[in-house]
Amino acid sequence: MIVTVKSIDRVIPLLSRITVDSVLISELLTENAIIFELTR
Repeated sequence: MIVTVKSIDRVIPLLSRITVDSVLISELLTENAIIFELTR
């Protein structure tokens, strides 16, 4: 499936969603690292 972007308005929500996802992932990794340090 080929997706063509016709307007910037569709790109910005996508980018912001990716940013939110990466922030959530980094927070999860941080929490896991802390838990790992505590349980080691």
